[in-house]
Amino acid sequence: MRRHGFEPLLLSMCDQDVTSDRPIALHKPTSRGGLFVLDIEPVEAEGSTYGEPALAAHLLLNILGHCQAGLGRYCSPLPNETRVRELIREMPLRLEHFVVHDANIPTEEVAEQVVTLGRGDESYGLALTPKPMIVVRSGLESGDAESFYGAMMWFKQFARTTPHECPYATTLSSSFRFAWIPLVAEWEPRTGWATQRKPLPHGRGSDQQAGLAGPLRTASAVARVLGDASIAALIDIVSCPINRVRVVVPSGTGAYRNYGVLLPQLAESFSLGRYFLPTVGDDEGFEDRDDLRWRRVNYIPDVVVDPDVFTDAAHREVIRADGQVIRIEVPGHDADFACHSILRTDLVATLLEHVIGLQYGLIAVNRTRSRARFGAVAPIAPGSALILDRNDLPLRAEASRAG
Repeated sequence: MRRHGFEPLLLSMCDQDVTSDRPIALHKPTSRGGLFVLDIEPVEAEGSTYGEPALAAHLLLNILGHCQAGLGRYCSPLPNETRVRELIREMPLRLEHFVVHDANIPTEEVAEQVVTLGRGDESYGLALTPKPMIVVRSGLESGDAESFYGAMMWFKQFARTTPHECPYATTLSSSFRFAWIPLVAEWEPRTGWATQRKPLPHGRGSDQQAGLAGPLRTASAVARVLGDASIAALIDIVSCPINRVRVVVPSGTGAYRNYGVLLPQLAESFSLGRYFLPTVGDDEGFEDRDDLRWRRVNYIPDVVVDPDVFTDAAHREVIRADGQVIRIEVPGHDADFACHSILRTDLVATLLEHVIGLQYGLIAVNRTRSRARFGAVAPIAPGSALILDRNDLPLRAEASRAG
């Protein structure tokens, strides 16, 4: 390796010393680029229940300069609920704006947690005019790793500080407060086999069956956090074993009209879900693994009006208070989340960003390498954000801000 001028690009990190710190990718600079040496044998393998070829292909495409995910991260699902609750409790140690609300009991006994951003609406000890709350719920069914880790990615990037601060965090937080209910159902680990997918929420008593504490006056952690807060939107995220993306709303008129008009346009302009991976065809199920093929996909969300999916106590409470209810459905399979986690968390986090942005007006970040074009606004440079408040709609070029 030294004789031919190669340098290690990636080293192994395993659970044994004998297999750790071994070079798994080499690089040699040349006058016109570079020479990479790596073993991508999993790309040539048949797809197993874990989907190993997807991760190897993602590495290869990144090395070749084709980045497929801006917000996605690799996630290996934790083996039990106690570990998940510990992960949530540790978040404030790494992200100062994270606040975790749960009972002062051992982690293995915790059954309900709420994450908020910031420390409340106060200035010099005086309460400010309260801002409406946007509440995100994930893990509505046991084993739904896509929704949990995807929501976590959006909240983490929103709370990051200099030099990696979110370009729209200040603008959005000036209008809304945010709460995340990470797990509504019990956690079920991904082991390569089908999970039970039980929609059994935590809590005791029928008034907590919605995960939003039923009537907000109950003494649960959620109710203590929300109190009498005005709920601007309740956003549910669920994964379904079908290769499609849907955003479900209870109506296609009024405040919901922009979802059907703008979400598909945002997906097209900001390259949401343009991936190359082994998967099934559009609207097909993931159960038959023999149907997997290497495909280019472009997940344009289908905005569906279906009031019948918004029937639990939390939905009724928010609708009665003139808040919005939205359901985000993303593709997911019980067996292969880990190897597809980079793309699936990217899809969830980016789509959540667009849906939340429509609460303010319109928000999207260009995480590609080229300028993004959206309607009549000026082109958005790589790394910049398009931010329009609701008074700027319909879109006008002079109303756009890049930041």
